[in-house]
Amino acid sequence: DNAHAVAIADPRVAGIVALDWYAYRTWFFYLLHIKRLFFKCFRLEKWISFIKKKYNRISNDNTRQEIEIFRREFPPKRVVEQELADMVKRGIKFKYIYSGYYLNVFNYERQFEDMFSKVDFQDLINVELRRDANHTYTCVSIRDNLIGGICYWIRENFA
Repeated sequence: DNAHAVAIADPRVAGIVALDWYAYRTWFFYLLHIKRLFFKCFRLEKWISFIKKKYNRISNDNTRQEIEIFRREFPPKRVVEQELADMVKRGIKFKYIYSGYYLNVFNYERQFEDMFSKVDFQDLINVELRRDANHTYTCVSIRDNLIGGICYWIRENFA
């Protein structure tokens, strides 16, 4: 979020790397999401987990308030789309990486282009969906792979 804001304001910015950035659901997102939910319905461990969660429902208001701090509001899509179009005109290069943690809002790699179909990104954009990663990349091998991929992208585009 901060990289985006700085890139809008500072003409010296040449590239952005963002992890689990803004995501807006598309019709294809919903299609894949429904398919995933459908297949989950037939997995016994999912039913057991569901029942346990319902049985152990959170009733502590303090816990609910802590969960609220993780809620994230995205700016209106049309505003972000215009900002992206303006940055493309400046030649800014983009690398967006979405983790598996984000599958509830971003579940396929072409979703970014579908979300912002009015923007011609030319060859300035690289989007990855890393289903095996959590939001904080706590698995060392996955984190190392992430860092290596970002370093490679930087060398290829700015060295």
